[in-house]
Amino acid sequence: MAEDLKFLPPDKAYQQFDKDLAKHEREQQKEAHEHQREIKYTEYQHEIDLKSLENKQQIKLTNKRIGWIGVIFGDECHASRNITACICISLIILCIVVYIWGNEGKIELIKEVFVPIITLSLGYLFGKSSNANSSNVNSSNANSSNANSSNANSSNANSSKT
Repeated sequence: MAEDLKFLPPDKAYQQFDKDLAKHEREQQKEAHEHQREIKYTEYQHEIDLKSLENKQQIKLTNKRIGWIGVIFGDECHASRNITACICISLIILCIVVYIWGNEGKIELIKEVFVPIITLSLGYLFGKSSNANSSNVNSSNANSSNANSSNANSSNANSSKT
């Protein structure tokens, strides 16, 4: 590069030098940027690996806490619903099988025994959450009405003093 500049007029040599310098600076900036990106990638990958290990440990602790039946049916919050859903599904399948391959006596058994159990289970499944929500709504309404009545009582007492 320096040999090429010897044979150029001084103005052209400076221009060529400036171009080469700018090109070299761009290449250095690109390499620095790539290096920074690799560093960030390794940092993020390390964080992802740590989170993955934490999640695996949490899963192990949860599985130990709920046991092998809990792995199948879920923890205590969801176990009753999951068990009820399994019972409903198995009874519905049983009813379909008996209806297709059964005789008249077994179909009457389905109508008398299994259908009420299925409807009871479905009522439990879908009725449990609405009962819990309605009790929360009723308690919050009672609290707000108590607060309103206490505010009204305090304002009546203040007006009677004046």
